[in-house]
Amino acid sequence: MKANSTFKKIFFVLATTLCFSACGGDEEPQIQSDTFLIENWQSTGQRWYAEVSYAAITQDIIDWGAVLVYMQVSTGGYNQVPVTFYSNSNYATSIEVSTYVGGFTIFWTDSDLIEPVFPGIQRSKVVVIPAGPLEEWVHQNPEELQHFKEASKALGLEK
Repeated sequence: MKANSTFKKIFFVLATTLCFSACGGDEEPQIQSDTFLIENWQSTGQRWYAEVSYAAITQDIIDWGAVLVYMQVSTGGYNQVPVTFYSNSNYATSIEVSTYVGGFTIFWTDSDLIEPVFPGIQRSKVVVIPAGPLEEWVHQNPEELQHFKEASKALGLEK
């Protein structure tokens, strides 16, 4: 029984290694990061929002990668959005984000849903992480993923 388990682990490591070398696993995804001063706030009456153009957010990033947005809520470090901070025990401000091809929008909403005080100039950071070689390979070769799933199931590697 233990030998069968060892074989499965060896097979999995070998298959993963072969896949990474076949799909260019030595390449590191190029992560992009920038900071912005958010000054162009617009009001909807119940919230403020600001749109930020960022060309690194492509359709492939939306489909296969990741976009992380941070706000510097105080003079300290950055907080990942969405974030809610409390001015007192009865009042909170939430910051949310919506990403899309070519940029993102930050939303600033207070808990009473009455137009909040103008947010002023705020500092934001965006980190764009493209899909790694394995994700790109899976995207380009979906039929091969099915073979891998079948092999995993046959070997009892699926949970």
